[in-house]
Amino acid sequence: MKLRSEYPFIVAFGAFWGLLSGVAHAVPPLGTLVEEAREHGFDARIAEATADRAMADRAEARSRLLPSFTATGTYAHNQYDAIARIPTASGGVRQATLVAHDQLDGTFALEVPLVDIASLVRLRGRTHALDAARLQHDAALLDVTRRTALAYYDLVAGIALVTSTERSESVARESTRVLRVRLGAGLVSELDVARAEAESERRASLAADARRIRDDARRALELLVGHDVDIEPVALDPSLDAEAPVASFLERAGALPAVLAADANAEASQSDRAAARAGALPTLVATASERFTSAPGFGHQPTYQIGVRASIRLDFGIPARSRSASATAESLDVAAERVRAEAENAIASAWSSVESSRQRVVSSRASFAAANRAAQVARAGRDAGTVTQLELDQSERDAFEAEVSVIQAEAALEASRAQLRIVSGQELP
Repeated sequence: MKLRSEYPFIVAFGAFWGLLSGVAHAVPPLGTLVEEAREHGFDARIAEATADRAMADRAEARSRLLPSFTATGTYAHNQYDAIARIPTASGGVRQATLVAHDQLDGTFALEVPLVDIASLVRLRGRTHALDAARLQHDAALLDVTRRTALAYYDLVAGIALVTSTERSESVARESTRVLRVRLGAGLVSELDVARAEAESERRASLAADARRIRDDARRALELLVGHDVDIEPVALDPSLDAEAPVASFLERAGALPAVLAADANAEASQSDRAAARAGALPTLVATASERFTSAPGFGHQPTYQIGVRASIRLDFGIPARSRSASATAESLDVAAERVRAEAENAIASAWSSVESSRQRVVSSRASFAAANRAAQVARAGRDAGTVTQLELDQSERDAFEAEVSVIQAEAALEASRAQLRIVSGQELP
């Protein structure tokens, strides 16, 4: 686990002391925080909106292949009307209004696409783009899980760090007070008191830094989950069981949302390239319309028309659009290869980190056992007068550092295991 701190030694000590002391200063379960971050996190909401937009784009592309209805109504006030009067054979007069003084016209038209290759290919591309957007949403949720896990472990360590450094500061100040009393009795030297005072101030500075680290970690986690984080008990218990072979994790790379999304984007770009080339193909549309007018002339009222319209458009933009779409398709093909390689590399790196951390736990525990025995021997020697206070302090410091190494290794193992499962697309336990 990589903690965002300038004092990794102190962070590990804080995590160690906080866990051993059983202080109720921790955050809610990781699974709960992940669910809240997936629901309220900014990245997850943005990815969901992007998927909604892709769905609307596909619906718009599909509409180009569906029938369309148009209703048009116009009103015109003419200065003069135009009325034709023609005598009939029976001696009467036939009157026809060619232009009405107040003219009303209405048209209802229906168009049904019969052949439109470009729109068909474009719809296929928008379908792939929608698949990619949905997979990107899943990938965003996976990234939210990863970031939430890191923030979670940062806050757990930060809370334990504050507890330990504040207790350490209190112990140091009390030790300094006792040494001052003993100095008055001539039992210790002024050098011992000066060293204790310097150590007390140093621990006060570390306690202030610890509070800053804890507050930064809490704000980062709250930003992800969208609310204040309550304090509840939690315990870390890393296992030393070996992971499955790395090949079993690598075979999952092809099913990761980010990899599938990159493949879908590449397929969408291929369809866009085909649609650009199909722009030079003819289209065939069936049409039907009916017209109403207040000035029918000598015709009938209303009148309808049914027909078929064929059209083709050739311009110099078609080759340019085709080349642009081809270049985009090639770049997205390469991007898909890169995403797959990066996913496999992330899985292999996380697996190696687990194995390395597991070995560190074994070695650090053995080192701690040896350092602890040395400290016990030094305490016995001081009581017998054969070991100086400085030698005892050094041996106890070595034991403490070995103890901290155990906690650092165990914390790194816990975080590495979570990271391995996240980057390989598995659910956290």
